[in-house]
Amino acid sequence: MSPSSRPTSTPATTSYNGLCQRAHLELEELGHEVSISLSISEDEMRLAVLLFQPDLIICPFLKERVPEDIWKRHTCIVIHPGIKGDRGPSSLDWAISENLTTWGVTALQASNEMDAGDIWSSVDFELRFASKASIYRREVTEAGMRVISDTVRKFQTGFLPEPLDYSKADVKGILRPAMKQVERRIDWSRDRTDDIVRKIHAADSAPGVLDAILGEEYYLYGAHKEELLRGGNPGEIIAQRCGGICLATTDGAVLSRRLGRQRHPLAWRSTCNRLAAQS
Repeated sequence: MSPSSRPTSTPATTSYNGLCQRAHLELEELGHEVSISLSISEDEMRLAVLLFQPDLIICPFLKERVPEDIWKRHTCIVIHPGIKGDRGPSSLDWAISENLTTWGVTALQASNEMDAGDIWSSVDFELRFASKASIYRREVTEAGMRVISDTVRKFQTGFLPEPLDYSKADVKGILRPAMKQVERRIDWSRDRTDDIVRKIHAADSAPGVLDAILGEEYYLYGAHKEELLRGGNPGEIIAQRCGGICLATTDGAVLSRRLGRQRHPLAWRSTCNRLAAQS
């Protein structure tokens, strides 16, 4: 689009995250008129579209459905953190948990089925052994900008998107459900250190991996393989510092740098005091 062309808008974003901010700046630098609106509610989305009258709607980070009356009247592009054919709200979680080496980002046209719309663009990337948050900030953001730029360019040329077709060789994703805590659960008697770190990576920074510590339930975040400390039965705390804990595993130890508890935010302080008293 040229500076005088009709506007590009990103009215449906759940939060103004890094990808949304970058898309905002880079599209403006290319001469497009951009408006940002959070998807607080369907009525808010409708109002944003009514006021801005966009020609193209891009949703860089969306957890809610685009209202049918919007996507039927406007071209709405949803940026999905998954490869072609991948569908569901836990895309990165499953990819990390299954130790995949390649993942991707796909630009999909909003439709009546979640993540099943026509494909405008898709970019794959190498999947690091890292937390979901880190991968999203780096690889997903980079690939996301590539598919956004590619989609805008194609939109200008009258490009017809590719219908989702699972019979095609390059469509390798599948529909996956939201990952539950039962799939994230750590089996301290069997899981090796790398497996445990991977499970916590897949849940970081949300929702975390629920685990029992000294009879209380906490969410584990920020996992790293501990290279020096050893000892204790798998799952036992062998050290703690600054709100983090080191837990014994079957083949070493894992450090969880942060713990969280929804109902009783002061509970971990009490647990730390108990640990200090026992040491």
